[in-house]
Amino acid sequence: MSFKILKLNFDLCNRIPQSCQMFEIKKQLSAVLLFIWMSAVSYCLAAKDTVSTAPSLSCFVTNAEFGFWPQIKQDYKTHYGDYGLPRLFAGLSIAAVLANTGIDESLQNRWQSDLRNRTTDRISNINDHYVNNLSQYAVAIPIYLLSTLSGSYSSDPNIKSIARWGNHAFRALALGLPQQALLTEVLGSTRPENGPSDWKFLKDNRAVSGHAFFGSLPILTAAKLSDSLPFKMPLYALSLLPPLARINNNKHYSSQAFLGWWIALQSVSSVAESNKVRKSDKIKDMQLIVLPKQIYFHYTMQF
Repeated sequence: MSFKILKLNFDLCNRIPQSCQMFEIKKQLSAVLLFIWMSAVSYCLAAKDTVSTAPSLSCFVTNAEFGFWPQIKQDYKTHYGDYGLPRLFAGLSIAAVLANTGIDESLQNRWQSDLRNRTTDRISNINDHYVNNLSQYAVAIPIYLLSTLSGSYSSDPNIKSIARWGNHAFRALALGLPQQALLTEVLGSTRPENGPSDWKFLKDNRAVSGHAFFGSLPILTAAKLSDSLPFKMPLYALSLLPPLARINNNKHYSSQAFLGWWIALQSVSSVAESNKVRKSDKIKDMQLIVLPKQIYFHYTMQF
């Protein structure tokens, strides 16, 4: 039965391409609804809401101050302000040079002819399984939110670390996902198997690798949160595997893989920078008290 269903779906895609497009749209809308509902759950639980029924929209709005909402607002201010925008334009500039000068094609041909082998294929296939089954947004959003909520039910430092990772990864995804989706449509580049990498605005939708973005984001988050350099550097190196795997499998040009990784990196960095801003905003009152033999620095923080 499952084989017939898959075959029917394939035939419909061949005969009526619009049916597949509608399926993709419905799938994306379902993911958005899941995103909103899970967010509402997290906010209400964080606020220790006692309502036994499913969280409503009023709960989502009323208890937003206890959850992700104020954090994400600050994240967007940071990401699209003086901190984040120059970094975004720097990444776009690098990708533009790669995509529109023939460098992409040269790098792609060199990799396929000189570097690709059974080992790189095996590693790339493992990476694709990881991205498809664990880090795509439909799966990643519940993982990140549940990881965040785990910190509310345990005082164990390891659980708290997982909760912090989930919080940062979710917020980085909320920052980077719209950017990745918009740029991949607007820039209009295509896959290596379908043509050159030149940007032809709104002509195609492969300019930013989704696999590179989704696959590297949780790894980059862990690297950013790590205080140990021997642990941090291997994680940063590991985050390069998703974009390199797409190049190896001839699914994306270097510029497209780079942009996916770069947007993930800048989203993670903006979240970390936003946390610094939020901490500084908590200082409400400061006084310098000078006594005959002592000097006191007094400050009041809001918790």
